[in-house]
Order: sequence, then structure tokens, then C-alpha cells
Amino acid sequence: MPSATTLPDSRGRFGPFGGKYAPETLMSALAELENASREAQADGAFQAQLSALLRDYAGRLTFDPHLPAEWPSLEFSLTVENRGLDVEVTHDRLEFALRDGNDLTVWVRDEEIKLVSGETTTVEL
Repeated sequence: MPSATTLPDSRGRFGPFGGKYAPETLMSALAELENASREAQADGAFQAQLSALLRDYAGRLTFDPHLPAEWPSLEFSLTVENRGLDVEVTHDRLEFALRDGNDLTVWVRDEEIKLVSGETTTVEL
């Protein structure tokens, strides 16, 4: 019997009697996803684009808002690394209010913005 480190096998099976642990109705979608994943892993252009996206965006809080024309604004709150952040978005500006915690750096359309705790920061779009 294969060890747990060699499972699942190349067909996604767990041992001589085990199949994939997914409902049968999902099997064709899972097979399609597996094939697309293998193709992407072998595609140099995809890997280059993925590497660039990870380098430029992974681990940083980035905003690039596009409100629907009929929405005048959108307000929401986030907790980022134990810091409370209120955000208001309109068609022409972003307003940040860092409620508590240490200062926080965010990115708005590739511009680095430093938010200071207890202050409101407005960024024109």
C-alpha cells in the first residue's frame, strides 16, 4: 500500500478503493480545472505574469475602485492586521480613516499611501 505522502495517485485516487473526495457532479469540472492547472504550470508566459503579479501585489492592500455609475458612494470597514480602517469611495476620491493601531501603508492605483492612526486621508482618483 502506498504511503500517505504518495497519495493521491496520478488519477487523483486514494488507494485501491478510494476515489476523489468530491461529489460526482463536480468530477468533470475538477478534471477541467486539473488540466488547466497543468497547462498553466507549463506555460512560461503565464508563469511570468503570475510572478509579476505576486511581486507587485501579494501582501499589500491595494485599491483601484470603479463604482457603478448609479452608485454615488460606497462605505465599508476593514480590520487589517488588528487595525480598524474605514473606507469611503466616491467616483472622484477615496477617503481612509485609520481608527486604531500603528500606521498602515496602502496602495491606490500604484501609488503608495501612508495612513496615520487617528487621521483621515483623502486620495483624489
